[in-house]
Amino acid sequence: MASNIVNGVESLHTSYDMEVLQKGQHLMTFHAERWTLFNLDRVHTLTVVWNKADDGYWKEDTHKLTNIINTLKITPSKGK
Repeated sequence: MASNIVNGVESLHTSYDMEVLQKGQHLMTFHAERWTLFNLDRVHTLTVVWNKADDGYWKEDTHKLTNIINTLKITPSKGK
């Protein structure tokens, strides 16, 4: 877990692996990345999950999720 700033908005980044079992036997492992973005009175959550076997694809510079996340623009909400 790490606290980051994404385009001026505070966020919490978490990553973890999930193992899928069937009758105690390993079927596959998923990797998850979650960003929780804090926007004044609102919280936005983005979760991306993929098969752990595809890690190579997501680690390439052209597919890095941090590059995509950093393009998000969180606009502060207006009070009522």
